[in-house]
Amino acid sequence: MKLFKLGIQIIIGLFLLNTSIHGAQASAGIITFTQADGSTFEGTLHGNSAFNWIQSNGSIVKYNNKDKFYYITTVDNNGTMHLSNIKAGEEAQQSAIVRDKEKTHHVSKETQDKLHNARIKLYKQNKHLPQ
Repeated sequence: MKLFKLGIQIIIGLFLLNTSIHGAQASAGIITFTQADGSTFEGTLHGNSAFNWIQSNGSIVKYNNKDKFYYITTVDNNGTMHLSNIKAGEEAQQSAIVRDKEKTHHVSKETQDKLHNARIKLYKQNKHLPQ
């Protein structure tokens, strides 16, 4: 009987160890966050204890340890996330993000044509290479 209890305790211990290895899920629901200046914004937590982020008004928000403010993030072409200069909760955050994206991704028609022609030229020179 003692051996049986010990076996059950070991199984339960292994189960608890296994479940505690995985990160805990972020809390559900809308949470009010307070900025260093006292202003607030609402957002939802996503991810787990190992990897998490805040989403507010469709934007990803991260905390800056240096100045203790939450900022909207941007993602560059390499997929790297950067803090913008837009604090979460600012009224103009959505329109400012759209303006930043337009500046970042705007390529003139002339430049598009040049890039397209250069790609065709390279393709013709390297037809034997796998695509």
